[in-house]
Amino acid sequence: MLFTYVVSYFCVVVICLAIASVIATKLTSDVGSESEMRAFRGVISGYAVFLITNGVWIWCNHGYLPASWGKALSIMNIISISVCAFFWFQYTELKLQSPLWQSKYFHYLYPLPMCIIILLAFASSFTGWLFYYDADGKYVRGPLYALQLVFDISYLLFASVHALIAWRQTKIATKKKEYFTLIAFLFCPLAAGIVDKIIPDLPVLEMAMLFAVFIVFSNLQESQIYRDALTGLNNRRLADERLLNKLASVSESRPLYFFIADINSFKHINDTYGHLEGDRALKIIAETFQEIGRTYHSFIARWGGDEFIIIAEAQHIPEPEQFIAAIRNTLAEKSEKLNLPYELKISIGYSKCTTPDDCASSLIGKADDMLYADKKTYYRTRKQFRR
Repeated sequence: MLFTYVVSYFCVVVICLAIASVIATKLTSDVGSESEMRAFRGVISGYAVFLITNGVWIWCNHGYLPASWGKALSIMNIISISVCAFFWFQYTELKLQSPLWQSKYFHYLYPLPMCIIILLAFASSFTGWLFYYDADGKYVRGPLYALQLVFDISYLLFASVHALIAWRQTKIATKKKEYFTLIAFLFCPLAAGIVDKIIPDLPVLEMAMLFAVFIVFSNLQESQIYRDALTGLNNRRLADERLLNKLASVSESRPLYFFIADINSFKHINDTYGHLEGDRALKIIAETFQEIGRTYHSFIARWGGDEFIIIAEAQHIPEPEQFIAAIRNTLAEKSEKLNLPYELKISIGYSKCTTPDDCASSLIGKADDMLYADKKTYYRTRKQFRR
């Protein structure tokens, strides 16, 4: 009976590990920025170590493997949980584009709780601060176990509270759903902890953590269909569909405008300040366009690379040149407020459609021609000839 229990527990751990491994292989830049995906892989890596240590420990605890492995497994188990909480906090802050992330002091401070837990875990092998094994070889929580719990939960709690604030502030439905997922992550391990108190010795936490990771991953996959992973804007796929739908209802009395924009000297930003800063520049442009979209009831999308598009009905916007000026003024105000170390400006082109007979490619081509004419003017003015 005991052997059956150990094998069953171990099988659950192996299945969880296999599913987590599959999820990890699916985390590409298509579902998030590089920094976000690194953080989420960190969550899964910590979870994987947690599973492995639990899977081996169950055999040791019941006499099927050497009991002397217990201390090393306990140390790795404690560290893996803290690493998991740490990277989840990091992932959430990156996802929320937290202003704290821009502070170098914050980068020094936020790893401290995890580092303290790691030091205490290793020291516990001699001091028993976080855990020790009694005379019968049973695992016992040490006097500083509560500190470990507080530090780990603090990472999760801070992330959830920050996500809750963002959820209350945003008016975008897709963002609300995304932030709700970040909020809910905390409750899976908490619920598992309660169940474990009532029904101990079951792999509840292993399954609860997998469920939390899977829900976040599913949300990423779902958003990938029609949303750009980095900026949160609509993507090219949805933009193509929206343009075709809008063209079908165009008339002389209800003309349609198609605007296309891209960032000036974007390669210079990437080469000089790094790709993370390049990602930040794209997000700033995206936020600017989102504000414009809400104000003028327009469809916004990331077209690809550093290109963005706006599809707007003439009745909702002023004259095109005034509309473009509003975009540039909004971006200039945002750039000044953020005190960027580089010039963040865009070139814009547009075209107008007044009949359903106009094809999408013609509309895009005309806007593209104006975009490059505007870009040439920008570079000629500043005597720069590289894009």
